[in-house]
This record gives sequence, structure tokens and C-alpha cells, in this order.
Amino acid sequence: MYLIVCGINTTNNNPSDIKKSILAILYLSIMANIKLSSVVENIKNTILLNPIIYLIVKLYSSLSYKLN
Repeated sequence: MYLIVCGINTTNNNPSDIKKSILAILYLSIMANIKLSSVVENIKNTILLNPIIYLIVKLYSSLSYKLN
């Protein structure tokens, strides 16, 4: 069982950052083999709660760079 803790930094309300964060959550969830329904629920909660813990968007960038 895997636990992914992440959040979206919406301090500057940049749609690009939010989109990258959601893509990173989905990517990490697929890699960790987590059910998609729980991932969608986590994304909803992340956007609604806007937690202090932020997902680093550079993580997604570096992962996608390695895959290409």
C-alpha cells in the first residue's frame, strides 16, 4: 500500500501550475498502481482544502523529461 501526500500551490493562481500538479498526481498514482477513483477523490480534496504541503511541479517536469 502506498501513500502519496501532495498539494497544489494556488498562491499565484497559475492555471498551468495547477494543471501540471494534477498531471503529476495522476502520473505518480499510475506508477504506484493506485485505483483511479481514489486518485480523483484525492485531487478534489486537494483543490478544496488547499493544504500547506505542496507538490513540487519540477518533479513532474523531471519525470516527464526522463520518460521522453
